[in-house]
Amino acid sequence: MINKPPPDFSEIKAEKAIKYTFDVRTGSWSQEKVQVKLASDPFARGGLRKAFHLLDMALFASDPQTTYVAKMSIDPFEDREIYFQDAEMQMYARGIFQVVVTLELTLQFFRMGGEIQFLQSTKAC
Repeated sequence: MINKPPPDFSEIKAEKAIKYTFDVRTGSWSQEKVQVKLASDPFARGGLRKAFHLLDMALFASDPQTTYVAKMSIDPFEDREIYFQDAEMQMYARGIFQVVVTLELTLQFFRMGGEIQFLQSTKAC
């Protein structure tokens, strides 16, 4: 793992990009043209992807401290559709997490007698 802080974005030239956004409620993608600044070196590397710091110039004025992550495949021949499938899965997982938090569900795991038991407590459902 590399683990680097965000670069000095004032030294990076903005470039045109297409931002894709997945809507979990409709199951559809939207796209818009944006200007971004992308770090030239990855800050992390996994088995399949490299992660780069990214700055969305449209959001910079209202929130200059927030950076995003651009993930790029290590395999230059990886099918582009895989990126969209990964993003959809992550957005569905995020939605499920938000539902659980909203309902204030707490799952506690106990390992007893070689079995994993799930105990659920709720305030109000």
